[in-house]
Amino acid sequence: MTIQKYTGYKGLLLNKAVKKKYNEFTKHGYKEIKLEELWDYLENYRWQKKAAKSVWEKRRDILLVTENEFFDYQVIRARTIRPQDFDWNNIDDLL
Repeated sequence: MTIQKYTGYKGLLLNKAVKKKYNEFTKHGYKEIKLEELWDYLENYRWQKKAAKSVWEKRRDILLVTENEFFDYQVIRARTIRPQDFDWNNIDDLL
């Protein structure tokens, strides 16, 4: 996944940092994580609360994300999802 807001060198820097963090998570055994979920966490939670950052600050921030922070967000998201938004046809990951 690429982020649409950034193009050229800025997009390359951020995408590379997210992929590096993604690979770090998978090396630690979290193989079910998707790049889209990591981007969602960054854009809709971590950066939503903070003032606008430069690309370099965002890149550094991506590399500082911990598994606990990411999964805390996933728990919050799972608890606040509306039942009608849940994909009831794909519950394999819950079994």
